Amino acid sequence: MSALIQPFVTLAPSRTIKRSVALLGVGAVAWEGGIVCVDSARPGAVWPAAGGIATLTPVGIFAASIDNSLGATVVQIGIELQRERPVRYFDSVTGAGAVTLASMFAMLFLASDHELTTIATGNSPAGRMLAMSPLGYPSGIGVEFPF
Repeated sequence: MSALIQPFVTLAPSRTIKRSVALLGVGAVAWEGGIVCVDSARPGAVWPAAGGIATLTPVGIFAASIDNSLGATVVQIGIELQRERPVRYFDSVTGAGAVTLASMFAMLFLASDHELTTIATGNSPAGRMLAMSPLGYPSGIGVEFPF
């Protein structure tokens, strides 16, 4: 983790977003128009809303129907967020604490003046991850900024 030594330029400009992509949990069935939730007990994926589970937080609506009930791994699914949110893109650290698509909707933390990490210990909050640029783009981690 190193501080900047020149101006920080990103290919993904600051913007507001209404749609995003997340990972649908193993064993889940998503229906277009159904409520999307993150589950604090099962991080790294999104789940359809369900009664009897007190750890769910709604984040939007499924934009497609996908049956992952027999899946062995998570699968990508489109989501329409509850409202437009301001997003700013930064870099991820490499190695321990690297940000991946499994970090979607999780709080990320400041590792330097241009890098984010999933490690909370000793780091200040940066914002919730709401977007990820396509592979190969530098500065590909979109966080709600300011949060």
